[in-house]
Amino acid sequence: RARSAEFLVLVGTCTHLGCLPKQRFEKGELYASWPGGFFCPCHGSRFDLAGRVFAGSPASVNLRVPPYSYPDARTLMIGVDEKEKGAT
Repeated sequence: RARSAEFLVLVGTCTHLGCLPKQRFEKGELYASWPGGFFCPCHGSRFDLAGRVFAGSPASVNLRVPPYSYPDARTLMIGVDEKEKGAT
């Protein structure tokens, strides 16, 4: 899912009903066995640090990854995928 170890590119909208998940990166921040990730306060959906949905969450699919590319070492372009970049 990630093309860079430095950045995680996700759409910040819960895939359940469109609320905004909050970052809860620290282990144990929500409950003792919480490994860290994203938590949606609207209905309790939980996602890991890569945006993958936890089993038993109201959301049934992972957080969405938009098309994106790195045109150069200092630029992140949202909306244009690596494959699309060369097609224009």
